[in-house]
Amino acid sequence: MTLVADDKIQYSNNMRKYIIGILSLFLAPISNAQIPETADILRAAKASVVLKNTSVLQSQLTQITRKIMKIPSYHIPVNLQHPLNPNQAVSLSHHLLKQARLKTSSFRAPAIEPLEQNLSRYMFTIVAEKHPAKPLGTGFIFATQSGSEAHLWGATTADVVQNTEDDLMIQFMTPHQAFTFPAKVVLQTPSGNAALLELPQSVSQVALPIPLNFDASLWPQQELLAYGIRANGQFYKAGHSVLKTGTERTFIQAPTDPFTSFERGGLLVDQHGQAVGIYHSSHSFDSPVFTPLRKQLKSNATLPKQVSEIIPIRQIFYLLKEYEKPHSASRIILFGGRHIGKLGIHEKITAIYTHSLNKPIKKWEPSPLWSLRDLSEFIDLEGVQKAVIVISAEDDTKRAYTIDLNFLTVTQMTLP
Repeated sequence: MTLVADDKIQYSNNMRKYIIGILSLFLAPISNAQIPETADILRAAKASVVLKNTSVLQSQLTQITRKIMKIPSYHIPVNLQHPLNPNQAVSLSHHLLKQARLKTSSFRAPAIEPLEQNLSRYMFTIVAEKHPAKPLGTGFIFATQSGSEAHLWGATTADVVQNTEDDLMIQFMTPHQAFTFPAKVVLQTPSGNAALLELPQSVSQVALPIPLNFDASLWPQQELLAYGIRANGQFYKAGHSVLKTGTERTFIQAPTDPFTSFERGGLLVDQHGQAVGIYHSSHSFDSPVFTPLRKQLKSNATLPKQVSEIIPIRQIFYLLKEYEKPHSASRIILFGGRHIGKLGIHEKITAIYTHSLNKPIKKWEPSPLWSLRDLSEFIDLEGVQKAVIVISAEDDTKRAYTIDLNFLTVTQMTLP
């Protein structure tokens, strides 16, 4: 199984001509007999790096660059005679990624080779037991440490698993054999964030855990790599640029080519091969919900046609914390710099209402742009006297926080 580099990587015409011109210098000795105008091409390349259209030469160069852009398909084979235990799986993964670095080249896509060459052991597809041929989404393996013992887990998005009634299974599509293991959802959030999967520890005979960067500090324009698995079991990747970060979502520029669209649960990594996010969904950037973000980015010469939502990897930290101690993963809500209350792991914000003098109450629908660090960031508070934040839980209970912006008070009440 070969990892396919993103076909969207293109060169500008000038860069392309430059590369062809330079490479033609090396091809001249072998090409001169077949291509009479090679001498003219070389003179033009030396003078201005502008070449005549030479279809034969361009064909040769295209074949060469395609070979260069291919990522090596070698990998560490699964040894069923001497299967790894969880501790050994963690050690092997650490050894592979210890010196991992994002490598760039003029001749191929950016790559993190130790990770990419073994993606079939870091990532898996998720299927229902009754429909094993129809993947629900993708996910990846990570590990926790308790004393001297490692424990392997699976991670994906809540959307992939929240509506399934059948028992779940995960499948590793290694180059020579497919491996299937049972999986159980132990925690998920109602707002479509991350889901935590409990796995049998025998998964270590195949799986390699990817390190999680819980403290990842992403910034606009940062380049990241995303990995996914197509329905046919083929792995693929795409480069992305960060647009905006938040506590609930990170937004990246999405590929416009449907061929590179990602399944939910895809993996987003930084330049060291550490997981920084889980792919959630893509939207048209023309959607009204992204109007505030478009205004923030209006100084840019070009804006993306598509934007993707990425669940920050820190959501996994909250799920693990809640799993170890229920109700311990509640997060603080701020509104206009004021401490409002807390949001539990099983709760979501369903609406915000604002009231201004002599104006009707305005309802602000849930937005992926909302940040718990400041829920008022994308809300126009000019003339607003009161704001109401409505929160609902998985058990259908609701409560509301009323903020009086004149007296700077916060009141909590239960809703029917």
